Amino acid sequence: MLPSSSEKISQSKLLFDRYINANLLVERLDAQAESTIITPKMFMHGLTKRCQQSPQHIILPESSDKRVLKAAEDVTRRGIARITLLGEPEAVHAQAKLFNVDISQCEVVDPIKSPAFDRYAAAVCEARKSKNMTPEQVMWGGGVFVCVCVYLCVCIYVCVFVCVYLCVCIYYCVC
Repeated sequence: MLPSSSEKISQSKLLFDRYINANLLVERLDAQAESTIITPKMFMHGLTKRCQQSPQHIILPESSDKRVLKAAEDVTRRGIARITLLGEPEAVHAQAKLFNVDISQCEVVDPIKSPAFDRYAAAVCEARKSKNMTPEQVMWGGGVFVCVCVYLCVCIYVCVFVCVYLCVCIYYCVC
């Protein structure tokens, strides 16, 4: 049936009015809209919409992992969050090129070479002073502890919904 088929449209409307109880149909559709059942696709759609309304900033320390790079590309492309990848910028970009992943919308930071490294280390010591952490312990592993903890624990608030979304993205990249 074409939009220009006025006779067919009129006939269809008459048949609908004759055989369909429109009020009952609307009631049943409304009842279905109030359903508490959420399918995985409905969950992902709702999660994506909420994240797009209030994009957060996520720091990802394992920037050489293909799954992380793909998830970062997906999240930035959809406008769900701002992503910062931790690692040596040249190495991270080389990995992205190797895996054919576009991370141009992501910021890449090398926290060890960052001018704020001492401030980050001091912040970690302060946050972990109940555990008697010293600056030497913060430097453990060439600053790996700082890479993982400082950005995540001190600098940036991470939205729980975005973290869940990233976990789902990484899961789907693996499977």
